Amino acid sequence: MKKIGLTGGIATGKSTVLRIIREMGYRVLSSDEIARSITKKGEKGYEKVVEVFGSGILDDSGEIDRKKLAKMIFSDPEKKKLLEGILHPLIREEVDKKIAEIESKSPCSLVFVEVPLLFEVKAEDRFDFIVVVYIPRQLQIKRLMERDNLTRGEAELRIKNQIDIEVKRKKAHFVIDNSGTIEDTRKLVVELVEKISSIL
Repeated sequence: MKKIGLTGGIATGKSTVLRIIREMGYRVLSSDEIARSITKKGEKGYEKVVEVFGSGILDDSGEIDRKKLAKMIFSDPEKKKLLEGILHPLIREEVDKKIAEIESKSPCSLVFVEVPLLFEVKAEDRFDFIVVVYIPRQLQIKRLMERDNLTRGEAELRIKNQIDIEVKRKKAHFVIDNSGTIEDTRKLVVELVEKISSIL
């Protein structure tokens, strides 16, 4: 089984590409979805995050408010490191567990794993191929501002917390340019999956 790491920058469209791959019938794992799951009330990541960051990050129902937490960590690099130190090992453990389950229950040729900070956490050697979902920086800023209702300064600060998208693009085995329409992206994803399948 080949493991394909799917990454990119914030707001470049990783979730869109992941959804298309799912629709094609391939097995996919999302680190973002796993992060949400392990930080739900009662889960192992929840207690650790609340213990470190306090009850001020909770919403009225006692769940972690991701927007409050994001605002806190993106304005303080040390707090960002603290959060990553808590979550990354738990996410990696869960990804490994799910990959093992897929291999044992239904062996398949390809599994796609979405890892937003793949290069930042130096996880390149965990994958057979790496795909970067790319859009130019100015479009990235625009989409992030619209998606999360941020000012330009806030959007730029969040983007600066990651490795530059142009650097990620150069490090990838394959690149999907997501700056066009959804149908343009769908076509590129289908072509990419066919290309990867043909070299296995």
